[in-house]
Amino acid sequence: MPEQRTWLIAGLGNPGTTYRDTRHNLGFRVLDHLAAAYSITLDKTKFETRYGRGRIEGVKAILVQPLAFMNK
Repeated sequence: MPEQRTWLIAGLGNPGTTYRDTRHNLGFRVLDHLAAAYSITLDKTKFETRYGRGRIEGVKAILVQPLAFMNK
């Protein structure tokens, strides 16, 4: 049976507009670019995260953005 791999890629940041354009949200921004590049919609929420599933270069991937503040 062929190996089934799934990548879990988490982009760290803080929710809301306060930190949107700061270095503190670089992980969110990178994840947004990955999602756009590979047509992965981050439209699900669970366990205080926003996430989406898709494929990156043929490998199953789950992209995750935690919705809890990093420093609280």
